[in-house]
Amino acid sequence: MKTIKLLAYVSFMAFPLHLLHSEPHCPEQITGVHLRSFPDAAIVVRLEVNNTGPYDFLVDTGAQITEIDSSLASELHLESQGTAGVIGVGVYTKGVPLVELSELQVGSQVVERVLATVHNLNRFQNTDREIRGVLGENFLRNFDVLIDYGHNILCLDETRRMEQDLKGERIPLIVPLQKEGGASHPETLVIPVHVSGGKAKDLRLLLDSGSSSPLLYCPHNGKEVAHEKASIRWTGADGAEQLFAVLAPQDIQIGARSIARVSFVAPISTGNDVPEIGVDGLLPTALFRRVYINYANRYTVFDPR
Repeated sequence: MKTIKLLAYVSFMAFPLHLLHSEPHCPEQITGVHLRSFPDAAIVVRLEVNNTGPYDFLVDTGAQITEIDSSLASELHLESQGTAGVIGVGVYTKGVPLVELSELQVGSQVVERVLATVHNLNRFQNTDREIRGVLGENFLRNFDVLIDYGHNILCLDETRRMEQDLKGERIPLIVPLQKEGGASHPETLVIPVHVSGGKAKDLRLLLDSGSSSPLLYCPHNGKEVAHEKASIRWTGADGAEQLFAVLAPQDIQIGARSIARVSFVAPISTGNDVPEIGVDGLLPTALFRRVYINYANRYTVFDPR
C-alpha cells in the first residue's frame, strides 16, 4: 500500500461571476465544454468515468489529484490502490483511499489511468447534490487549458493550436519552495505575486479555480491575523469547522498587471502536523475573466486576447 502527499480542494467566500449567455467557442476551433457555476465561484463540468455517466465534477486547478465521491466509487466497484495523505488549508488528512480510474472523458478528450482519492463529498452535495467529484491537475495537465468565465466554457487543447492564437503577458509558473520533510508538487500552478501595502513582499501563490477568495497561509507570522476582527467560517473536507480572518485590502502586482484592494483571508489556526507545501497562499482564477494555462511550457496568461 502506497502513501502520497497531495493538495486538496478548498473553497471559501462567494465571489460574483458575471457570465455572458452566448454560444460557447474556443480559439482555433477547439471544441469547448460547457461549464456551469457553483456557489463560491467554483465551476462544474460534466464528464464520464469508465464509460459511465455523465457526472458533474468541480474543476479545480489547485488540486494535485482528482477526487471522486465515495458513493460513486462504490457504484463503479473501484478497488483501492493504497492510501494518500491529503493536505488542505490548515489540515492534513491521512489514510485517504486511493483508486485508479481506467478512463476519464471530458467532451472529446480522454485520459486513461487517472488516480483519484475517495472522499465523502457532503460539503459540496449539501449545496448541490449532483456533484460527484473534483477534476484535478492530474487530468488537466495533459492539455493546454483555457477557463473562459465570460462564455462559461472550458477549452482543453492537446494540439497546441490555442497557444498560437492567444496573446498576452506570459506569467511563468514557478516551483514551490522545497523544505525537508515537505510535500513535493512539481506540477502545481504557482505564480510570483508582489503584494504592496504596509510591508511589501513577494509571494508564491497557487492559482486555484476551486477557491473564491485570495488566501494567505500565515501573513507576517500571524501578527495580522491576531489583530483582525472580521472573520468567516468554513467547513473543511473532514467536516471540521475552520475560522478565517479577513485581512485589510492590499494591492497586488502580477507581471505588469496591478490589481487594487484585494482582500485576502487567512486561517486563524492550523494543525501542528500539516506538512509544508512551499506556497504562501491561493489566488483564485475567478479574479479574471479568462485564464490560459500552458502546462508544457510552464506559464499562464490572464485575460488573453
